[in-house]
Amino acid sequence: MLGVAVTGRTVMVRQQKMAWFVIVVFILAFVNFAVLLSFQRAQVAFAGFGVFGFGGLAPLLFRKKAAPEEVDIDERDKAIAKTAALGAAMMSYGAFILTCMLTWEFCRHRGKEVVSIHVLPTIVGIGGMVFFVTWAITILVLYGRERTDGQD
Repeated sequence: MLGVAVTGRTVMVRQQKMAWFVIVVFILAFVNFAVLLSFQRAQVAFAGFGVFGFGGLAPLLFRKKAAPEEVDIDERDKAIAKTAALGAAMMSYGAFILTCMLTWEFCRHRGKEVVSIHVLPTIVGIGGMVFFVTWAITILVLYGRERTDGQD
C-alpha cells in the first residue's frame, strides 16, 4: 500500500485512508448503479448512486486519535492536500461546464427550449463526484510519487 515507512512497516496517513475510502465507496456506488440500471429504470439507478454520498463520512471515520504527542499533519501533507484540492476543483469546474454544455447541445438539437429540473441535480452531482474522485486519486498519486522518489 502507499504509505509512510515507520520502523520498517508502512503506515498510511489520514489523507490516504480517506482517499482510499472515497475510491472504494465510489466503486461500490458505480457497481450498484450498473446493477440497478440493468434491472430497474434509470431514475432508480441514479437514486442508488446516491450511496456515493457516504464518502462524505471519511473525515469522521479517520479523524485524529487522542494522542497529542504525534503530529497529525506536516507541511508536506498540507502541500499535497492543497495541490489535490486545487486540481480537483479545476477538474470539477471543467466537468460542470462540460455537462452544462452537453445538456444545452442535446436540448438544442432536439428542439427543446427548456431543460427539465430533473437534469439539474445530475449536473451538480457529476461535478461533486468528479471533485471527490479526482481529489482521492491525486492524493494517492502524490504520496506514491514521493514514496518512489525516496522521500519518507
